[in-house]
Amino acid sequence: MAVENGNATDHVDLYNKLYTFLTSHADLVNAGQQWMRVASVGLAPPLTANSDALGDDGISGAVMLKGPGLAGADEIYVSMYLYDNTALDRQMLYLVGHNGVLADNDTYQNHINSSPRKAFPVWRQAMEYWFIASGRRFMGVVKLGTVYEVFYCGFYLPYALPDGNPYPLMIGGTTAGTTSSVGQETTGDDHRAFVDPWERSPGSLAFLTYAGNWVNARHDNSTNNVEHAVHPFFSAAEPRELESDTDSITPPSDDWLDTRLSYLASQRPLLGGGYLLTPLTLHGTQYHTPVADPGVHGIMDGIHHVTGSGNLAENIVQVGGVDHLVLHNVYRTTTASYFTMALE
Repeated sequence: MAVENGNATDHVDLYNKLYTFLTSHADLVNAGQQWMRVASVGLAPPLTANSDALGDDGISGAVMLKGPGLAGADEIYVSMYLYDNTALDRQMLYLVGHNGVLADNDTYQNHINSSPRKAFPVWRQAMEYWFIASGRRFMGVVKLGTVYEVFYCGFYLPYALPDGNPYPLMIGGTTAGTTSSVGQETTGDDHRAFVDPWERSPGSLAFLTYAGNWVNARHDNSTNNVEHAVHPFFSAAEPRELESDTDSITPPSDDWLDTRLSYLASQRPLLGGGYLLTPLTLHGTQYHTPVADPGVHGIMDGIHHVTGSGNLAENIVQVGGVDHLVLHNVYRTTTASYFTMALE
């Protein structure tokens, strides 16, 4: 596994640095876990302002990468595309996952079973970044002022044997929007970290189920039509009313919301110091009608919920000798808006 913390001069430099990190970082190469460029898609970085990747949209570059897994036996396909809306002076890095590549398609989308597109804003200024990768997945943080843009591409950890969930791919960012709708300064549900995609559809997170179907995870407090979500930010449980053996508390009741929020908002640092880290679980549920591919699918690799009580972004929580970087959800700083990324 490999970790890199550094600074990029602008969006093009960030794109180039991410590509270089994934394809040639010494720790990945030495472990045989470096990601390889699929030559038939896009142009090989580095990009420059005068490169052949210039298009009508400004600087744009597409690249597809193939991850080998931890033992060199997997083929994990993820595409990236750098977009620059010069009219609005907004920049975005788009992310798409695939089951396979079509050799006659040189774009970053529309390959074999391609995912919904996710993205995160970047900008034409200096920015700090954290990149983290193994042969199974890569993830990272880009700091735009006081805003944390995050992403995750690759396998999650399934609750299944390989035959039961052979390709547990997940693509997460902070939006599914475009530069015309979302930028670093945008507030609201269109701009949320993939850990807690909330009420917007399609949201900032998509993952493949055990049946090979892409689903958009989102949380919706206003209706009962919840299908796929992330625990503990959204609970699949229907708690029982204390005074009844049969009645359930279902959304969107205030009792149900209070039950869910009590775990997030009421959590405090542990006695004697430290913090509880809770894995983020991908699940499929629906309260009153059947949902396609229901069940508990797996957990995000290296991502955990942590309380924001007595905590700050960029703190380090150490568990079992592993450092976990504390982050808040884009710009949100309530105690229920924090999570961690393992720096391994």
